[in-house]
Amino acid sequence: MSTETDITERAGALLVALGDTRDIVAAALSAKGIKGERRKWACCPVANYLKQSGLPVVMVDTTGILLDSPDIDAVWLDTPNAITDFIYHFDDGAWPELAEPVGSES
Repeated sequence: MSTETDITERAGALLVALGDTRDIVAAALSAKGIKGERRKWACCPVANYLKQSGLPVVMVDTTGILLDSPDIDAVWLDTPNAITDFIYHFDDGAWPELAEPVGSES
């Protein structure tokens, strides 16, 4: 069973691995075949990436990432700057190759 510390460290490492600019984040998600819905905090590309990595993602937005499951207390992480920048631009229409139609399965 994972602890809050394990999950926090794992999530942090996964986020850092995406890169340090919005374009590098987009390229990393694209290389992994990760897509998501625009303006959907539970199924954006970053949320889907974390979920596909086995994390209990509840929400990803420009200020924070909420991880929660019945097995742990909720964990709140500040969203790294590159991820925030990616989210703003993705939601505004950048990287159409990463966008799924609203309501599709991720």
